[in-house]
Amino acid sequence: MRFSVRHGVIVLALGALLTGCGWLQSGYDAGRSNGNEFENTITAANVAQLVDHSLPAPDPTDPIGAYITANGRLFMANGANVYAFSASSCPRSDDGPCQIMWKRPMFSGGGIASDGQTLFVATTAGLDALTLDGQVKWQWTGRTFGTLPPAFGGVASGTVALGGGFVHVDTVAHQDGSPGTPGRDNRTTLRLPVGGCGSPTCVAGYDPIIVSMYGITGPNVGPATFAGVSYLGTRIRHGIAVTTTGTYDLNDPACVAAITYAANNCTPSKLFTNAPSIVALSTNSVFAIDAVTSRLIWYAGVDRPCPGTPARCARLAIAPATGNYVSVGGDVVYVTSGTGLDAYAENGSTNCAKGPPRICSPLAHFALTGGGVAEIEVVDRRVYVPTVDRRLHALGLPGEVH
Repeated sequence: MRFSVRHGVIVLALGALLTGCGWLQSGYDAGRSNGNEFENTITAANVAQLVDHSLPAPDPTDPIGAYITANGRLFMANGANVYAFSASSCPRSDDGPCQIMWKRPMFSGGGIASDGQTLFVATTAGLDALTLDGQVKWQWTGRTFGTLPPAFGGVASGTVALGGGFVHVDTVAHQDGSPGTPGRDNRTTLRLPVGGCGSPTCVAGYDPIIVSMYGITGPNVGPATFAGVSYLGTRIRHGIAVTTTGTYDLNDPACVAAITYAANNCTPSKLFTNAPSIVALSTNSVFAIDAVTSRLIWYAGVDRPCPGTPARCARLAIAPATGNYVSVGGDVVYVTSGTGLDAYAENGSTNCAKGPPRICSPLAHFALTGGGVAEIEVVDRRVYVPTVDRRLHALGLPGEVH
């Protein structure tokens, strides 16, 4: 095993702390695992009892671009503003508009993230660090999004992630004129300390460190972070990067140093058989979506062995899936579909026919208008799903919404 009992105690203590904090960034954690193992109120035994309530986007002309929860607040972003709501009173029992606590302008297409005490918002001028009540703690204005140094070019996306004591702000830079080409499409991230740079407003001359993202093949997710370094094309759990090709130990210096595809001397610890896009990591499983065959796929998790030398992981279970968004909460995995949301057992065996691979049926299906169109978040006894009709659904057990 990779971790001692001492490390396990630390991880459990951290998990207990985070349970009450919320879904603090896209992908739930610094590794963008889309897996909240500490959300255990909704289980495989009671998931079919969930009741659907929803709230409309605060601006009906603009869809919901991103949303997170932090310490009793629900933060929702669109192409122009970030809005704050009280999670205890939103959604409403009549599914009407919720009272807005405050709003602030943000960068179109940018992101939001929180450490549970501070909200980080990408803006047209850089980055705002706010209290959860919307007051400015510090601001970074050292570089305007969309205007990177001449050596990089490209346009900054403004996606925000937290990890290793830093705020990582995603940018895009094509150095050789071949965007999208493996080994040449160079994504970068600007890095700032979570406490700012020593003054309420960072001066224009402040230059954050530029960190090249990891260059192994995989889905276009990022930035995922580990030990203060940003990685592209991977999801991370327990220091293991998971891509469509296999798993990589980020404690191996060769893996950390692999900045481009051409320079990748990192040896995978496990290989996947016919793995499409990796979408979520949980205690037991690595989840993938095969968009061609419309399937959700279970592989062995990062801490579970696979047979062979080198180790090769086969498909353990499959299920129908017509959507692209997958998240795990406790012992339930949720996947969007064209008609709403399906819930399966995370272990890939409950409610599944014998295999291999096992064929799984949903524990429950929830009809949502137009189906889910963005990340599913499972946190604080709720399952959040935005839909095509510009509503954010919050599914909870009976009595959760008053």
